[in-house]
Amino acid sequence: MENWFDCSYFEKICNNNISLVGEDSSMTFDVRMKCYHNNKLLHLRAHMCTNSCITHFVWSSVISQSHRADAAIRASMHPKLKCRIINLLTGETNIIKVESMNNTMNYIV
Repeated sequence: MENWFDCSYFEKICNNNISLVGEDSSMTFDVRMKCYHNNKLLHLRAHMCTNSCITHFVWSSVISQSHRADAAIRASMHPKLKCRIINLLTGETNIIKVESMNNTMNYIV
């Protein structure tokens, strides 16, 4: 496996990302989020959810507008209306906050 995979680089990224995520006793992974909007059931999966926000992981050279849009949708489904994006490749993080679930969903549904 080491012939095609740089284990030390992978370990460095893992250790860096563990520090970015932090510790939170409310942390759950691979969470199904759902809400009702205009008599439609909408659902998505979140990589990680805590009491304070959803966390959306990306692996890219930059956090794009598309990633931010995905995060806004996820934020609208969290009680605190907040989603944190963590770029696993670069360590960059963004916090996306929305005003309300209805405002966000009206743009996409």
